[in-house]
Amino acid sequence: MAVPIPVSSLRKQQGIEKMTNIQQALKIAQASFVNSKTPVLDAELLLAHILNCERTSLHTWPEKEVAMVELQKYQQICAQRANGVPIAYLLGNQAFWKFNLQVTPDVLIPRPETELIVEVALKILSNHSMATVVDLGTGSGAIALALAYEHPNWKIIATDNSLKALKIAKANAKNLKINSIQWVKSHWLSELKDQCFDLIISNPPYIAPEDPHLVAL
Repeated sequence: MAVPIPVSSLRKQQGIEKMTNIQQALKIAQASFVNSKTPVLDAELLLAHILNCERTSLHTWPEKEVAMVELQKYQQICAQRANGVPIAYLLGNQAFWKFNLQVTPDVLIPRPETELIVEVALKILSNHSMATVVDLGTGSGAIALALAYEHPNWKIIATDNSLKALKIAKANAKNLKINSIQWVKSHWLSELKDQCFDLIISNPPYIAPEDPHLVAL
């Protein structure tokens, strides 16, 4: 695990005494991301988040000074990133399909390859103007929301055994103004007995083949 480099220490090393500009702040952050494959991108995303601006603004005004209160917040969030906290959790959102989703440690971060599941589902039901679909272990609601976004008339049920996850999923639905999904607290299909569906979808957490939680059938 990487040990975060204090901003104050790096400022002293680089001769930055009182004020730090955008370019310097980015350089300091990048130096602390020794285990990241994308240190430049990480530094830019986090600083844009702290400054509430677009990444392009960082390059447009690299000499703009960063206020001390913002620099301290940047130091704190960069320390978390240096210790392995995912960018999406630090930013509080993740791009998925055609929108951004709120994410917290209570849900898994939707991955780009998860969009393939949405594409396959849409292809399988391409001839269905009406369909009933259930998304098991919905997490942030990513798959269910993408399907509801593309087909508002479909009946979509999304389940999760975590109330915290369902709270995030419902918040995402509200932000996207999608109200056609039925959210159900359920351990997989346990609360949906004797119901029929056109398609059952699930994208559970990835686990290693040797994980002891796997049980041979």
